[in-house]
Amino acid sequence: MSSFTELANARRSAMKFIPEVKIGNEEIEDILHVVKSAPSAFNLQHTRYLVVREPELIGGIYEAANKQYKVKSASAVVIVLGDMDAYQEIGNINEGLLNLGVMNKQEYDMTVNSVLSFYESGGEALRRDEAIRSASLSAMLFMLSAKDKGWDTCPMIG
Repeated sequence: MSSFTELANARRSAMKFIPEVKIGNEEIEDILHVVKSAPSAFNLQHTRYLVVREPELIGGIYEAANKQYKVKSASAVVIVLGDMDAYQEIGNINEGLLNLGVMNKQEYDMTVNSVLSFYESGGEALRRDEAIRSASLSAMLFMLSAKDKGWDTCPMIG
């Protein structure tokens, strides 16, 4: 069995945490650094993370999350967001490839135009679905990376 298989099998959703155990900034940054490599359509990287550790903010999240104890006992609450307008950055994302000569101007223009057209013609439902899909892939990588560093997580919707 590979170490990845062991990691994936070891990851479980934690229903409560030890409130006195706190995750450090460096560990959060290490996890987020790994997450940067999550796949996303056209490399748009739709996902944004909000890491909340302030007790008063966690208290508000706890109330909004139907008073689930795991929110109150967590060392940090990580909110995963999907950017529905990430496609608008396609030019900036590919500019480096153009400048490095990985793609020529024609390829760059075709890529930018086709991605913009795809998302604009697909409407809000497509943009929402892509944001959710990319954020979900990224969130799973976040949870696996956290587990690899010895931290438990629990995905939740409310």
